[in-house]
Amino acid sequence: ARGGLWVDPPVLARTFADLSDGVLGFRQAAKIEDIPFPWPYAQVIAFLLCVFASVFPLISARHVARWSLADGADADGMTQLLQSWAFLPAAVAFFSVLAHTGMWNTARILEDPFVHPPNDLPSVAMQRAFNARLMGVWDALREPSLDD
Repeated sequence: ARGGLWVDPPVLARTFADLSDGVLGFRQAAKIEDIPFPWPYAQVIAFLLCVFASVFPLISARHVARWSLADGADADGMTQLLQSWAFLPAAVAFFSVLAHTGMWNTARILEDPFVHPPNDLPSVAMQRAFNARLMGVWDALREPSLDD
């Protein structure tokens, strides 16, 4: 028989298994693209993040003030303690809100991974390079013709 590949059956079976794994990965990625994230849930998360960003600084400031009063310091000592720890509520609130907002923005981007250009893979170029490598392997493995 002319044509075909000069490959042992186990090697060819492994090739088909790898192709099957690739199709499975493609189908998993297609599911991520096709099934949208629930819009009401995303809106509730955004609203709660706004509430957190506006309420948490007040709570942290009140907590530090109560903590300094619980030390039993007199009026002058309390004033010095509050002045020395005055940056703490602002720092804790800032970094807390920054971390939560960063996680929310990351989740928003991951919600639709194949649309945002900065995060897109160069899939067309990668496919062309893969096809070129496949053709190189095909040319190396196919039966030499009499014309060559």
